[in-house]
Amino acid sequence: MSLTAATLLMSGIFAIAGIVSLLASALNADWFFRSANVRMLTLGARRPLQRIVYAIFGLLMIAAAIRLFLESGV
Repeated sequence: MSLTAATLLMSGIFAIAGIVSLLASALNADWFFRSANVRMLTLGARRPLQRIVYAIFGLLMIAAAIRLFLESGV
């Protein structure tokens, strides 16, 4: 796998993770916020704070995906 292909793959993974996180926070997805990993990262905070944190995480992951894509030279 070439460097560009690996960069594009990572960019895609970041984009998908960011979209899932952003959609879960916007739709208040119960399956997402009941996950043990989600509760671990937000330290048992109330749902509104969890939604804000994961919306920010989602936006940051999407921004990282865009940056990786643009720097890949494709």
